[in-house]
Amino acid sequence: MKDWFGSIGPFDIFIPNVSGLSGDWEAAYRTDIRATVEATEAAIPFLQPSPHGAITYIGSKASSLAGAGAYGAAKAAAVYYMKSLSLRLLPGIRVNVVSPGDTLFEGGLWDRLQKDAPAAYQGAVDRNPMKRLACPEEIARVVAFVSSPAAGFVAGANWYVDGGSVGHVQL
Repeated sequence: MKDWFGSIGPFDIFIPNVSGLSGDWEAAYRTDIRATVEATEAAIPFLQPSPHGAITYIGSKASSLAGAGAYGAAKAAAVYYMKSLSLRLLPGIRVNVVSPGDTLFEGGLWDRLQKDAPAAYQGAVDRNPMKRLACPEEIARVVAFVSSPAAGFVAGANWYVDGGSVGHVQL
């Protein structure tokens, strides 16, 4: 992986967005934790020369929901890693998390459920306080902001982009 990063040279932003969306503990560990940590650690030396270095991990609202099984636990572990990494890398590299809620995109889980299990899809829509699911562009805009110099004093945060669906107070 370091060879590949070396082939593109220094960069300003790294966005680990890895997920097996699996209920299998071994697969969740391999994909959501181990691959994320290995890729992020390999990217750090290439971010260090940047005056605006940023890592923005794509988490999930599942990281804060009891009952989300292996997927939620793996995402929670990755969020913990990112918070710890933020403390380790500051002031040189900012590290944050963007945790999307249910997001509708072509070919994705909610698109398939909308077609194959419309009652389950509608249940998700009804549970969401905004009465709809996110679109990828809404997540991308938050990622772009958090990763940019415009958010230069934002570090170690977990931004939920979930339409208000997570009901806890984040402390």
